[in-house]
Amino acid sequence: MSLIRQLADFEQVRVALLDELESRDPRLLTARLRPDSWSQLEIVEHLAVAERVVFRSLPDHDTLVDHPRSLAHTTRALLVREILRFGIPVTVPSSEMRPTGRRSLKNIRTLWDENQGWLRAWIRSRDARALHWRVFWHPVSGPLSTHDAVALGALHLTTHLRQIRRLQTRIR
Repeated sequence: MSLIRQLADFEQVRVALLDELESRDPRLLTARLRPDSWSQLEIVEHLAVAERVVFRSLPDHDTLVDHPRSLAHTTRALLVREILRFGIPVTVPSSEMRPTGRRSLKNIRTLWDENQGWLRAWIRSRDARALHWRVFWHPVSGPLSTHDAVALGALHLTTHLRQIRRLQTRIR
């Protein structure tokens, strides 16, 4: 599947989720099953801020450079993908990726829209070869190409969407 198609599919799911959450009772969005668990709103905030961390706070596109990837990075990247694919609960790999619980859904949407706009601009401004450069950084996986980042983002969204759906069935 092409990078543009992957991004379009991701965007469709992302926007549908945000639209759906906007139509729900705000009290349900902040409800938790347990004091130490995340609410639906916090899960969505985590998705947006984690993406921002991987994109390294949206730097100028011209400052991005290709980083080498070691065997250890490759191994950890495979592990991260499998953890996400199987929905294995793990600790958030960076404190910057933790939700604050203080953002509104509107604020989260704006943040996530900015991320996606920045990524689309990066993709449009580069040739196909540059999209394979490892310009992004995941705290566990290490260097990621644009292709890696989009695939990981989609898998991350799918994993947390399952979590949101389970939460929705338990909180009414």
